[in-house]
Amino acid sequence: MAELQSFWGEWIRPSAGFPAVQWALLLAAAALAGQLLQRLLAVPAILGYSVVGALAGLGGFAASAWPLTGLGRFLLELGLSVVLFEAGSRVSLRWFRHNPMVLVQSVLEAGLSFLAVRTLLTWLAVPDAVALPLALIGMAASPAVFSRVALDLRASGPVTERARTLTTLNTLYVLTIGGALAGLGASAGGDAAATPLRLATLQPVLVVLGLSFVAAALMALAMRLVLMLPAGLVEHTAIVLVALLAAFTTLGAHLGGSAPLAGLLGGLLLKQIDPRPWRWPATLQTLASPLVLLMFVLVAALAAQGDWSPALWASVAAVLAARLLAKALGLVLGSVGGALRPSQALWVAATMSPMSAVALVLTSQFASARPAQAADIAALALPAILVMELLGAMLAAHALRRAGECPPSAGLGGGTPAPTSTEKEAAMALEAFTTSSALSLGVELELQLVNTHDYDLAPYAEDMLRLMRAQKLPGSVVPEMTSAMIEISTGVCHSSAEVLSQLTQIRDALVRAADRLGIAVCGGGTHPFQLWHERRIYDKPRFRELSALYGYLSKQFTIFGQHVHVGCPDADTALRTLHRMSRYIPHFIALSASSPYVQGHDTAFDSARLNSVFAFPLSGRAPFVTRWSDFEAYFDKMTRTGVVKSMKDFYWDIRPKPEYGTIEIRVFDTPLTVERAAALAAYVQCLGAWFMRAEPFEPREDDYLVYTYNRFQACRFGLDAIYVDPGSGEHLPLREHLLQSFERLASYAQTLDATAGLALLRESVERSHNDARWLREQQQSAQWLGEVVRQAGRRFRAEAR
Repeated sequence: MAELQSFWGEWIRPSAGFPAVQWALLLAAAALAGQLLQRLLAVPAILGYSVVGALAGLGGFAASAWPLTGLGRFLLELGLSVVLFEAGSRVSLRWFRHNPMVLVQSVLEAGLSFLAVRTLLTWLAVPDAVALPLALIGMAASPAVFSRVALDLRASGPVTERARTLTTLNTLYVLTIGGALAGLGASAGGDAAATPLRLATLQPVLVVLGLSFVAAALMALAMRLVLMLPAGLVEHTAIVLVALLAAFTTLGAHLGGSAPLAGLLGGLLLKQIDPRPWRWPATLQTLASPLVLLMFVLVAALAAQGDWSPALWASVAAVLAARLLAKALGLVLGSVGGALRPSQALWVAATMSPMSAVALVLTSQFASARPAQAADIAALALPAILVMELLGAMLAAHALRRAGECPPSAGLGGGTPAPTSTEKEAAMALEAFTTSSALSLGVELELQLVNTHDYDLAPYAEDMLRLMRAQKLPGSVVPEMTSAMIEISTGVCHSSAEVLSQLTQIRDALVRAADRLGIAVCGGGTHPFQLWHERRIYDKPRFRELSALYGYLSKQFTIFGQHVHVGCPDADTALRTLHRMSRYIPHFIALSASSPYVQGHDTAFDSARLNSVFAFPLSGRAPFVTRWSDFEAYFDKMTRTGVVKSMKDFYWDIRPKPEYGTIEIRVFDTPLTVERAAALAAYVQCLGAWFMRAEPFEPREDDYLVYTYNRFQACRFGLDAIYVDPGSGEHLPLREHLLQSFERLASYAQTLDATAGLALLRESVERSHNDARWLREQQQSAQWLGEVVRQAGRRFRAEAR
């Protein structure tokens, strides 16, 4: 028994280095504290990790030798390398080409932070050999804290992505310059007077950067080979990547570079040589989460062992205040012309306030290289790191919430009350039917805004609209129900060629604006894997009202359609054309179908989008009336019920738009290209000409007996659907009826300059190849829906066909 007790005591006593039992209990306590604080107080989980680590450090727990060496340094740098690899993998150099002000903003933020801290310390009479390392440490941001806070809050948007990029660039500068200067101090044998720390010498900077780059390049090439493994080995791929990351970052440090810097550069290089969205990041985060948790606890425990004498508190506070103000000033100055509003720049500054592992690694490097100044450097640096790991996480969380980049914490529609009886009485009278040019066209397209990392939807509508307002374009660009959608529309056009010209101009302007924001724009009727509960209702009174009324349906309405308006000479002609056009609803659906995927799954439908529309109570077909006076009577009855306030409340497949003098066809999925959108408008215009000029049949109520069946067939099977002719009752392939209609409309197409549009559609029908088929082919090839969205974005911007 005595031998057992002696062994047990030896195993768990703190002087044993990294005692397994104590560390296991400490990490378990940190994980539990983080989860409890997050659930009970709605604060980032990292606060729990850091509080437990700080308490352990203040209680005398020897987390590791100081300065960091051996296993403690390896684990800290490995955890940091994983974080920086993921951060680097989200940075696209292409963004800097389209928006160079991002780089300017980065340099201003880092440079002013360094100068502010250096100037303050010099004013406080801190020796240069201490002030310079502290200025570099104060310059550092914390990708680890930011990424953890953003993950906990599920934050996304322009502030989040700008902060992520700037934090990564900041770390690149700090690790490169800091490693070089620490190396200079070490080469001088720790004699500060013999080799003053100056930034004038570029050679050591280039050495650290170059050697880290070599290790990173080898790592990126090895990982690129691993990514060529079969898609089913996702979990094993992540394990191999962690092993490669550990091996090559260690190699980088051994060669004389920086292990964390090699990790960051490795992710950055891999993103450039393989820009596809990757399927393993979530698995990698799961595998690396114990390392990251240990990293936060270790940083807090070591920082808590610093000098906490009251005499230093004022100096630490002054340094942190100067640092934060300098970051804010640099980011605001750099926001000019950089697609970021000054208010957003201030929120970014708050997200860049934390200090953590990067600052601690630098502090340890300087302490090792310059033992004569080690105590003075640590005296200011360690308390600052602990304070900003805790306070910085709170500031970052507050900034992301205030910037509107986090989903609502509760509720689906924001708790807006349902319309009151008074509101129900405020119905609008039906507008008189405006006279318009017969067969004139107008096209609206609802488009997806996606990030360029995993290609999920990105809430950039407000920023996109701000950039587009500066453009002189035909038509308009307006928000839609949720903040990852945008709607573009043409002006009044008289041919499909004019529609294509206007859509192309707007498309090109959208692409330029998206490039400045670092996002992409896509067509398609649904986003293949977005989750409806993560969507945010765009802040507009009507959208808030609809969200309050329809609940979760309003977020599920993050679907994307094309609407085609066709001009009618008078109201009665409009209604007759509407009902004649209803026979061709299946044709419109099949030709435009581009929504086979919903919530990450193949629905087996070519157009799943319309299933979401059907959930609304005022969707489906319009009532069968062929005289405007009868329609006015119907509208009056509906408004008296309090169910309807205006024509906007009808979600019919085709509805009259009296204010424009048109009928609006609403069943089209948004195509993947503007060329197909214009071709669909050409088809509608030719049908309209046939109906108005030849009046080939009289619309009947009985036409709607097979309406829902034909609609379902087209949604489910696309161009392979079976069509039931409402007039004859004949069953025939929809493809065959489409080809017949093209022949019938050929003369009208000649007159209306629509031949090219109909030829494009004919070719796709003959090949039985709509956009839904194209999306499925991409998925079959890539086996990853993120890559499908990336290719759809390239197709929209005319980079791929």
